[in-house]
Amino acid sequence: VSAAVSGQTVAGQVVAGPYAADPVFPRAERWRMWRGGLPEPPLVPPPGPDQRQLNYWMMSQRAGSLSYTTFAGGLSLLVFGVFVGVCDLRGWQFRLFGTLGANSLAAYVLHDVAAWLVTPWLTRESGVLVVLTGWLVFVGLVFGCCGLLQWKRWYLRV
Repeated sequence: VSAAVSGQTVAGQVVAGPYAADPVFPRAERWRMWRGGLPEPPLVPPPGPDQRQLNYWMMSQRAGSLSYTTFAGGLSLLVFGVFVGVCDLRGWQFRLFGTLGANSLAAYVLHDVAAWLVTPWLTRESGVLVVLTGWLVFVGLVFGCCGLLQWKRWYLRV
């Protein structure tokens, strides 16, 4: 995808700013210019803003684009299907999932509290051992508190 500068002509149309000339469906002359290139792949860092034209098909969590929502929904459904196959069909049980699932509302609230406690010790320059230790402390806090609530038979319900 080439960069679009304000006033640049693309397929006979003047482009304004970083937006693609045809953000949804290309015109016939643009279809003829297409060389069979694929769109940007998911789970790969996108090119810089100077090389990327904004359109409705690009994946953007911030913009809430249809392509992002569709991909994220499909990936979530795939992961859910794996868990159904492993836990329900094969009968495997994991204590971590049982404890967090029994008090999921408490886990949701506690994960913010645990993040507030752990993140001051982690920076972008932290090594793998520090990050792994921080993650274990984070999971231990949430799992430990939820385990205590389950042991006391206290459950937060909506």
